[in-house]
Amino acid sequence: MNMDPLDAIADGMDAETPFWVYLFPPAVRNLVALGARFWRQAIEVAIKGGVKDSAKLADLAFFMHHPWRLGRAISSTEADAAALVKQWKGFQAAARKMLRGAGRKSGPLAIVNTPLPRSAIGLHPTKAQSRQFGLPETIAALTSIGATWHKRHPTGPRIRISDISRRGGGKLTPHGSHRMGIDVDIRFMRTDGKMRAVNPLIKSQKRFFDKALTQELVELIRGNTVLNAHLIMVNKRIGLSNVNGDNDHNNHMHVRFCMPGTYDLRASRKATGLLGIGSYISCS
Repeated sequence: MNMDPLDAIADGMDAETPFWVYLFPPAVRNLVALGARFWRQAIEVAIKGGVKDSAKLADLAFFMHHPWRLGRAISSTEADAAALVKQWKGFQAAARKMLRGAGRKSGPLAIVNTPLPRSAIGLHPTKAQSRQFGLPETIAALTSIGATWHKRHPTGPRIRISDISRRGGGKLTPHGSHRMGIDVDIRFMRTDGKMRAVNPLIKSQKRFFDKALTQELVELIRGNTVLNAHLIMVNKRIGLSNVNGDNDHNNHMHVRFCMPGTYDLRASRKATGLLGIGSYISCS
């Protein structure tokens, strides 16, 4: 965002031009519509879309936090101008860091570059962050699901997120999938609120399985409007509905989101060794 010509003290801050969100790609605008908590994901998607100007990326984050300003420039006559400029500078510093990281990858798919926030509302990460990278859209979907869950269950339990992908995608031991940042393991809900996994097919654990809450979570994932869930794989003997029954997933659900249409699904599968393996679709 910007200030009056003589007071544009933030490096790169445009002193005269208001911010126009419609100049960003639709995928970015979709994240903007979800609200301020998705500002990091919006910047990641914007960078992926070719925006390399840290000032423009800072403008984007600032707009998401102050949509009522309608892109209006910061004026030195505003009582909180100094605080607003400080916030803008913080967004620019974060954008520069993301730009530097955008060129790095530890695997074959650079678009798998967004970590699950460790303090996301309604979510509880159960694995190291190195195993919880996803597409920006996947992380946006999870954080949206978590926020909705928290509104319904403010005192818990939280949704326990396990493996997603490693940064840059590719093989994630011991999984055959989890290579493109769209596969997410989510543990079943428990009756006692504990964080560890529960397998209702084991007699001694069955009483700790909260089937009703787990089913509610399934429906929430299916109904999320950020990124469609292509598959929710669960052992069919567990008796959940609206899932894709299998014989493997006994203590968690394996959620596979569709691949956003802005990415080349076939090229991503080829790069990660998934051509001809498993069921994947592009979002319609």
